[in-house]
Amino acid sequence: MNKRELNIITNHYKIGNIISYERLHSSQNEVYKLNTIDNCYVLKIFTKDAIGNYYHLNKRKEQIRISGILNRYGIRCIQPLRRKQNIFFNWHERYYLVYPYLKSKTLEEVRIDKNIIAILATTQAKIHKMRIHTTLPSNYHRLNIDLKVIKNKKKKQVKLYKKLCDNEEALEELIEQNNKVINILKQNLCVSHNDYKRLNILYEKGQISLVDFDAMGLVNPTCAMIESAFTFAYQNGKINMNNFKNYLVSYQKEYGKINDFDDALWGAMNGKLQWFSYIVSKNREKETINMIDELMTYYNNMGNFKEVFRSIKDKG
Repeated sequence: MNKRELNIITNHYKIGNIISYERLHSSQNEVYKLNTIDNCYVLKIFTKDAIGNYYHLNKRKEQIRISGILNRYGIRCIQPLRRKQNIFFNWHERYYLVYPYLKSKTLEEVRIDKNIIAILATTQAKIHKMRIHTTLPSNYHRLNIDLKVIKNKKKKQVKLYKKLCDNEEALEELIEQNNKVINILKQNLCVSHNDYKRLNILYEKGQISLVDFDAMGLVNPTCAMIESAFTFAYQNGKINMNNFKNYLVSYQKEYGKINDFDDALWGAMNGKLQWFSYIVSKNREKETINMIDELMTYYNNMGNFKEVFRSIKDKG
């Protein structure tokens, strides 16, 4: 981002003179923290890859509209600044959003305990119970991942090649079973944040606030719940089974009875498998290796996840 671009954005949003700025971590878009004398803001820049036509733009607008609905119903979602009723500012084929910057910590900086797990699970269940009419598409796609082709392309990347070889059979089963259950799971869809992870959740004094709605879409609620329970139970290559169990207990207490757990268990990694396919195609070796490790941790614990769910179900 150059100074001219920065000046045009700040003049449009009337946020005052920028005294400093820094780039923040983001897996896809350009994101900056802007510091003025009085306030801080987050600037998010979407390139042609993210918003290439009116369909993509309208999808982004719809995601923000829904986050506003959630906000009005008590689910705290950080809203972008508006200028003359416009959400996005377009300049030189790039789209811009500006958000207020909150000094709250992300969950990456907070120890995940039983109380936070309960807040996370209950919040997600409340979102899934809301039947919001929307034009957003389903986030599920049939996975066309040919591991043999991928392996052949990665022979020179020794660590990744070995990781693919060692886990090929398990990855193929995850992909195959996922494709088998997709149509079943699509029969029950709801709106979901769908990128419900530590980096996208701010925490302050027992309250959470959600950011980054780029992945919001229609999902199977049980799939999304399982993926989130796994996400908040997974750290440093291991599963905290108490966190997983507590997440399921709190979610069901708010959401109600779950009948499609076994099918959803196979479909819960759809998003991560899509991401695996994307990052391996972009030659992001270290990130791909980490994703394979995460997928294998999930795969190797599926039997344990079933046992936990059944133990909860049996207790009523």
